[in-house]
Amino acid sequence: MASSSSFNAALAVLLAAKYCRQYPLFHWREEALPSMGRRAEKYCFRVDMLNLQQENCGEMLLSLLPAQLSLLDFQKNNTLYKLKALLVTLKHPYILPVLDIYYSREKKALVVVQPFVASGSLKDRIYRVDNPAKLYDVKYRLENAQPLLFEEIAKFSRQIVEALAGLRSKGLVCDHLRSTNVVIDAGKAKIAEIYTPLLALDRYKDSRELTVGLERYMDIDLLLFGQILYEMATGMELLTPEPDESVLDMLAPEIAEVLLAIFYYPDTLVSSQSPTPPSSSTEDVESNGADFDGAESTSSAVSSHNKKHLFLVDLERMLEELPLFAVATDVPPIDTLFSGFRLDSSMKSTIKHSMRINASRNQAHIVHYNDQEALLRARQRAERRVYEEKEKQQQRIQQLTASKNPTSKGNPTQRSYMSCALNELAPDMTLVDLETGDRINLTELVERTAKPTVLMFYATWSKACEPEVELIEAFSKGGHHKLINFVLVNLDQNIGETMTYLDTVNPNTGRPRVCRNYWDGDIPTVMHFGCAEVPEPYGLQSVPHRFVLDENGILRRNGDDFDWGDIAGLLLHLQEPKNKNALSKLASFFFPVVST
Repeated sequence: MASSSSFNAALAVLLAAKYCRQYPLFHWREEALPSMGRRAEKYCFRVDMLNLQQENCGEMLLSLLPAQLSLLDFQKNNTLYKLKALLVTLKHPYILPVLDIYYSREKKALVVVQPFVASGSLKDRIYRVDNPAKLYDVKYRLENAQPLLFEEIAKFSRQIVEALAGLRSKGLVCDHLRSTNVVIDAGKAKIAEIYTPLLALDRYKDSRELTVGLERYMDIDLLLFGQILYEMATGMELLTPEPDESVLDMLAPEIAEVLLAIFYYPDTLVSSQSPTPPSSSTEDVESNGADFDGAESTSSAVSSHNKKHLFLVDLERMLEELPLFAVATDVPPIDTLFSGFRLDSSMKSTIKHSMRINASRNQAHIVHYNDQEALLRARQRAERRVYEEKEKQQQRIQQLTASKNPTSKGNPTQRSYMSCALNELAPDMTLVDLETGDRINLTELVERTAKPTVLMFYATWSKACEPEVELIEAFSKGGHHKLINFVLVNLDQNIGETMTYLDTVNPNTGRPRVCRNYWDGDIPTVMHFGCAEVPEPYGLQSVPHRFVLDENGILRRNGDDFDWGDIAGLLLHLQEPKNKNALSKLASFFFPVVST
């Protein structure tokens, strides 16, 4: 099967010319309209329509697009026939008719023929375009746009909604409604590309993103009509899912009322009867209608009544109740212009098949949107919890490092961790193993290993901790962990975030910041703990904060006195066999004058 990318302008010209030769009613005039529309894969040509005397009786627009864009199976022989019969039959005062649709099996392309409207689309009217055949990006410049008159807005709005209501009566949802798809023909607004939803073409991504979050509360065709109404009233496209209420305050009250009802207060339009399947009594009337006089009219009325319940909003009631549509007094009642579509069972099944495809695709987009929104909310909650935890941790640190009670004796300028004095037993604390969740006291850890301990408090949110943590990792290698305990105490409450932090690759070494899984026998190179409550004597004013304890748990260095050069010297000292065997206390290195 050929891909849609293989369908180009040259192929479109050949196919359009071949179509005109095959059907003598159309005269090929070799006039291409490049980029007249927005869809890149669509190519348009203007041709002449001839009567039986071969006289020119009008201009037609040939639209060509690759069949791969449609989800219908045109390999079936009856697909094109049923679709052509349906499109030709869909005649409505406010719908631009489709004269023919053709499928090329060889080129895998579709040709749609509609009248060419020289006055252009509704968007052309908003942007005051004199020639609708101009390039899309040229004719729709923002500086040329201006709002329409209130009377025109009311008239065009009523005509569009009348067309939507007529399509709904047969279960057809116009989910491609745009100001470019509405033409102004002899002062009447007509929906042009009615074939688009029947071909089950996907919508533009940006258009879908504007409505997908609102389709749970409002019908898709009414949301798209609201975008058109906003564009007519402001001269600008609606680029957000909902219009700004401050902008609506500047519009006519009748227009603002409709827009507010569609985008902000859908409950004012939604019928009290929810869209549910027909009741059993209704089905009985429809199934047994042949047993009564006037069964055909009864079945038609019941079917039309049932289709209304497939939608959230009753457009006919909306036309009657909202003042904007009542202003359009020059629009005759639709009953005087249109007696309804007359479709056979094959046409109805074609509509049902296309609408099921569109509904399934729309539902998939809605599910994806809801999943993305749920993921975003979960991420925001997680970020909020992390922020709150950081704030609590900062408050805890400030409380722990608050200056001593002014009523106590001693020098008021003495540092806050004065009670954790050097050359005294370090205050005990409960440590939680980040790997296993086991708890151990600091004094028990020191006694069990009988080694000096480098103890560092850190937090993942502190950038200053990164180089210090990496230094711990570097010092722990080369068998140094057998001589000194390297202990990291994390002050965060989110263990998962801590693990991710430690596993972050160091760009200088190409390895994780700390190798949590690196063990030498049963001894980890770096021990990782968490600590919910740090004893106040440690006086943590900031992180990172480092302490050095000897093999007996005596504090030998604190944050102000700590220096990594001392640790390097200590490792060299411990590596000397004689000193290692003779060493009983860390004081022999830090205080060499003290006899041991």
